[in-house]
Amino acid sequence: MVATIMSLPTDILDYILSFLEVAALEACAQSHPILSMLVERHLYSNINLDENFHDLGCQNTHRLRISQLTKLLSDSPHISNYVRNLTIYMADHGKPHGELIYDDISSTLPMFSQLRKFTLCGTNHYQYRWHGLPKVFHSAFFDTLKQSPLKEVSIERISDFPLSLLDNCEAVRSLTLNECGIARSEGTLTKPGFTPLGSLSIQVFDGPSLGYIATWVGTHGVRSLRFSGLFRLLPELLSGCANTLTDLNLNAKRECASYIF
Repeated sequence: MVATIMSLPTDILDYILSFLEVAALEACAQSHPILSMLVERHLYSNINLDENFHDLGCQNTHRLRISQLTKLLSDSPHISNYVRNLTIYMADHGKPHGELIYDDISSTLPMFSQLRKFTLCGTNHYQYRWHGLPKVFHSAFFDTLKQSPLKEVSIERISDFPLSLLDNCEAVRSLTLNECGIARSEGTLTKPGFTPLGSLSIQVFDGPSLGYIATWVGTHGVRSLRFSGLFRLLPELLSGCANTLTDLNLNAKRECASYIF
């Protein structure tokens, strides 16, 4: 059976592998040395970095602890070039060795030079504060946002997140903010002639945070807006991108109509 599969052209094999889940890819990697080489770039394309191994219900991502990832990249540095989507689930830096975990994550992030999507995710509502994370992680996170291949950024369940971090990240075209608390911006660095953000998705926000987002959007512009949550400040948000918006998707209930029309 393996011999039959290996007789297929490489591009056909590669196409087939793109449909397999992680467990199937791992099995393929053990079946033949050449097949193992082809499997790598699919197996490590999507990585969830998760110290607690939460039940995420996703079969198409490779879940690793930071210790596993650092060993993998130490043994096979080339694998970092295959990672396209990286999700970091916040570890509790208040526990023993928590700071060391973020040190290891921070030293590893620069290796992902081909990253397309970067997600930073808390595991409980507002449990993880941006300003409570180590400064070394702040610096590594910001440097990652400035990488040219990176197009999508998602911030989920992180409080006090400063949107001003994105002011000089011109490559980022899609931003998702999910159950976040946004910090007040200390001015913006937007340059004249800026390109509006391609896509912004906002889900479940408190009033102050939505107000800060509306102010930020007013200086940046958005072409496509997806909104679900509090609608009291929606008119302000829409006015901030009135000259750039071409697509609007609202998850609105009937009682919210008075805020829109």
